[in-house]
Amino acid sequence: MLPSETPWDLDQRLKSTIREANMTLSGVQHYAWFVTSLTPYMRTTLSQQKISTQVEALEIAMRLHETLIQDLGLGVQQIQVQIQNLCLEM
Repeated sequence: MLPSETPWDLDQRLKSTIREANMTLSGVQHYAWFVTSLTPYMRTTLSQQKISTQVEALEIAMRLHETLIQDLGLGVQQIQVQIQNLCLEM
């Protein structure tokens, strides 16, 4: 998965590659390729769950991606507050 890519983008890129190569993959194979292509954080989380379809994996990966972005945003906000507090103390 590219740094600027969402799980949706990754899935679309995989589907395009599969079509261009004239490959036929079962749902299980598509799911395996999708999960393998994700970031380690998402891959580990998805592999620990009982997921039966690639669509379900995509939905969970998208939620994980959104949560990760929110967590990073909160981290940045906390750092900004700490910097502001340090500036006020000076």
